[in-house]
Amino acid sequence: MRNPTMRIRWLPLLLAVVLLFSGCKVEFPQDRLTESSLSAQSLPERLDASSLPQESALPGPSQPEASSSAPAADGAEDGGTPSSPVGGGDGASASHSQPNTSSAAPSQTPDASSPGGGTGSSAPAPDTPQALTCTLTIRCDNILAHLDQLDPSRREFVPEDGVIYAARQVTFQEGETVYDLLKREAAQAGIQLTHDGSAYLQTIYITSIHNLRAKDCGETGGWMYQVNGSTPGMSCSAYRLADGDFVSWAYTVVPGDVGIVEGS
Repeated sequence: MRNPTMRIRWLPLLLAVVLLFSGCKVEFPQDRLTESSLSAQSLPERLDASSLPQESALPGPSQPEASSSAPAADGAEDGGTPSSPVGGGDGASASHSQPNTSSAAPSQTPDASSPGGGTGSSAPAPDTPQALTCTLTIRCDNILAHLDQLDPSRREFVPEDGVIYAARQVTFQEGETVYDLLKREAAQAGIQLTHDGSAYLQTIYITSIHNLRAKDCGETGGWMYQVNGSTPGMSCSAYRLADGDFVSWAYTVVPGDVGIVEGS
């Protein structure tokens, strides 16, 4: 049998231990967190991989719906069935991995309103100056009847038939004058041409053609022009051409052999 005195001796020690633990109370079930709960509270950003939506469930990029008037796929153009996407799989996955190229590609259909496209009417051509035509001739056959008055040094420039520039149809632009026409055609044919006066002031006077000068055949000799058989009473640089005109240049020896000047 144990000694009661020993029980009494240990009693204060037990009371001290009880008091010590009652002052430093630790409630393990409420305050202590398990490793799994600590991880879940301290890392709210961490997501479970199983909770993430699968790729097939994610909405794909917005694709423009193909219009009923859009060009069909290769198979549809040939009358067959359009081929399905390569690799199979569900519809959402196929549309996400293979964008619709038929709606993104530019249309290759030629526009009927554009130049060279389609069978419709082409765009009107830009305004261009209209080419007009007239007839031009240069002659000196009046000299043949007055060779005795001709300067001997000029005889070589008189053709046997008196025709320096045979009558031919030439083109001109609207607004050009008789002088503009003569100057251009003489230069192209290699015919010598000199003049006095100013084209700007419309005072041009032709002094020589094909080296046949004024007064080379008589004191009244020189060059005159006619339009449609009439002799205008103005400078050749002032007379504007009209479509279909007949212009003739001739060497006059005596008054009236070329024509009577209008208004004289």
